[in-house]
Amino acid sequence: MEDLDKPLLDPENFTRDSIDLERMPLEEVFEQLRTSQGGLSSADAELRLQLFGLNKLEEKPVSSMLSFFMNSTFFQIYAVSITIRIVVATLIAVYAHISFASIRGIGWGWAGVIWIYSLIFYIPLDIIKFTVRYALSGEAWNLLFDRKVSTWQLLYSSP
Repeated sequence: MEDLDKPLLDPENFTRDSIDLERMPLEEVFEQLRTSQGGLSSADAELRLQLFGLNKLEEKPVSSMLSFFMNSTFFQIYAVSITIRIVVATLIAVYAHISFASIRGIGWGWAGVIWIYSLIFYIPLDIIKFTVRYALSGEAWNLLFDRKVSTWQLLYSSP
């Protein structure tokens, strides 16, 4: 049984900034947790169970701000307001006829093309935007070049 005078990861004082196990090399993770690829012995596991208790996964509460906005009358009024604005803008684009400015409506055909284009390309372009932003931030390359480990795999030997 190993000496546990030096404190292990203290769950009370653990912060996301202090230790980032998923970004550490595997050997360093084992060193931090004072274990090996073989795992803990029964005696070590029993001692840690007495020291720290059972593992608990606490469910994070839903953000009160999000639930406040989603369930509020203001949010519903705002959503209806945006929908009305979109419909009015579409109607103006389709039926507009302003002779002194030489503006004519585009018709329902072009309005449909614009709507379909917007619906098809909005989500993929948003995903591409976030992916490019993440790649350019440097975080993705740090993980690649530092050979850091992030896995759910429990055993590293062949099955």
